[in-house]
Amino acid sequence: EIRGCGVCHTDLSYFYMGVPTVQKPPLSLGHEISGVVVAGDDPRLIGQEVIIPAVLPCNTCEICKSGRGNRCLNQKMPGNSMGIYGGYSSHIPVPAKDLCVVHGRKDIPLEHLSVVADAVTTPYQAAKRAKLQSGDLVIVIGAAGGVGSFMTQTAKGFGARVVIGIDINDEKLEFMKGYGADAVINPKGKSAKEVKELFKAICKEKGRALQLRLEDLRSHRHQARPGTGAVPALLRRHAGRRRLRHGRDFLHAVEADGLRRRADRHLGLPALGLPAGARHVRRR
Repeated sequence: EIRGCGVCHTDLSYFYMGVPTVQKPPLSLGHEISGVVVAGDDPRLIGQEVIIPAVLPCNTCEICKSGRGNRCLNQKMPGNSMGIYGGYSSHIPVPAKDLCVVHGRKDIPLEHLSVVADAVTTPYQAAKRAKLQSGDLVIVIGAAGGVGSFMTQTAKGFGARVVIGIDINDEKLEFMKGYGADAVINPKGKSAKEVKELFKAICKEKGRALQLRLEDLRSHRHQARPGTGAVPALLRRHAGRRRLRHGRDFLHAVEADGLRRRADRHLGLPALGLPAGARHVRRR
């Protein structure tokens, strides 16, 4: 039984822009669905609150077996290719194995969680596949849009040090400052040079804030000892290569770790850290 369904731009494209659905009309649209199981073969699911994935893989092909069900060539989408029932129906039949049971939603209405099926999980997977880590610097283009707003929140939730949101709606950008965006840029009506200067100003401001935090770390350099609970994982990794004697060594380790992680991603290498000499590869 469907309790809520989001309105995706895909649905608007079907309805207003003539984009064809796989299942020919008549059918009901909607693929961001939450609801309650009211019937089925598995009695453990009856009465459970669930979210239906926006795309359901076949779970049997080689692509699915490799863990990339989102790339399944036989995938089905409610409100498009899974029969006549979509999220704007009152009920929908769905394979039980694909349901995602909702736990601990507290006071969040179940119908509000319907967007998790697509608008939230899409940027979440992007963050996971990009190996987004705590301390990373992130730019979200389209940060005030449906998916972009969740990407901004996801990036901050993953621990991004600074998230810059770029979009062309000032009101929405201002709103996003309360939902993960540390700074915003509206490039509308601006030249590339003007946008560049705005970006440089943000980097300068946020870089100064980071410098103040690093100076604070220097004042607590006695805490930067390998093997203590307060030392981050990256410090322990570097401790195996050389002795970290004081706060300055810790700061060098932070800088080196950041350089290596950025270089690893740039060169498509595993996140194991490049040897010191390999940094010159990128320069050449």
